[in-house]
Amino acid sequence: MPRYMFELSTELMYNQRLKIMDGANVYEAIAEFAPEKERTLLVWLDDFHIPSYKIASAKKELTAWLSEKEILVIFKPGNRIK
Repeated sequence: MPRYMFELSTELMYNQRLKIMDGANVYEAIAEFAPEKERTLLVWLDDFHIPSYKIASAKKELTAWLSEKEILVIFKPGNRIK
């Protein structure tokens, strides 16, 4: 049973507001579609400030959710904007 819900909405051009919700909390940040042949979303998990013990499960479920929408995901280290 999924632990998380996700929401993706266009912010500006390639920028997408991605929400990760776990019932009690909403984590959100900007992700970007990469200019690749296949739809590919770049996600900087540090921008979400998700507790470290939740990151592995959030990544796994987000990857599956995006896959259902035929979107590849690349998790980038650090923050999107320094």
